[in-house]
Amino acid sequence: MLNSTLSVIAKLRSEHRKGNRLAGVNGVTGEIVQDVLAAEIIEPFMVKHNVLQLATEVACSILSIDQLIIERSIIDKMLRPVAQ
Repeated sequence: MLNSTLSVIAKLRSEHRKGNRLAGVNGVTGEIVQDVLAAEIIEPFMVKHNVLQLATEVACSILSIDQLIIERSIIDKMLRPVAQ
């Protein structure tokens, strides 16, 4: 399975290097298609856009939470009474 997948990817990259930007893979048959538009194999741009946007928002939320945790630990250290 892996060899056939790598072979298909290599063929697709070869087509793209030749300038055939409409070449793609038929997900059902696994064959290279010369023109995905003519074959009506279209992956909507908006799906990719929404996935990337959501992933960015999640990453920003994680970084924001991490920053709050760091700031809280700094404040806690500053407010601790100094032992005499």
